Amino acid sequence: MTMGDSDALLHLTMPPKATVVGDTVAMLIDALAPSRRGLRAQQGEAAPPHDELRLAVTEAINNVILHSGHPVTHPIHLTAGRDGLSAWVEIEDLGRPLPEALLSPDRFADRMTLGSEDSAEPEDTDALSLDTLPEGGWGWMLIHASVDGVRYHRRRSYNLLRLEKSFAP
Repeated sequence: MTMGDSDALLHLTMPPKATVVGDTVAMLIDALAPSRRGLRAQQGEAAPPHDELRLAVTEAINNVILHSGHPVTHPIHLTAGRDGLSAWVEIEDLGRPLPEALLSPDRFADRMTLGSEDSAEPEDTDALSLDTLPEGGWGWMLIHASVDGVRYHRRRSYNLLRLEKSFAP
């Protein structure tokens, strides 16, 4: 069940276990990404686009496993494809629907201004620890910042999230 593209290169199912996410996503991205050597030559030292797609897909799958209530007895379905120098990955799960507030276009407005000239002095980051950082959508913001397109919709009892990334220089 994809969002309209029939040029899928890869269809995978994976158990909803955090221990298999890294290897599954690596296999998926390696199948989609153009040659890494060619990308590095075109991109210089910037993070290659396939690494950004890998980050977004990994975060999205981890969100399904940790936060959605996806049944542990059902696999997560992944479909991926390419169109020239662009790639897309769709993640299908049976978890709860994404909250409407999370889908709002200005969801991250307050977080995206951190460090701007208008903002107050930043907190003492030495006093922060991983245990004190808030949850509440940081991963969703990371997903949006890492790819060129994010589309979500609910179809029957399934969530369908599509992540799109251009590999063009």
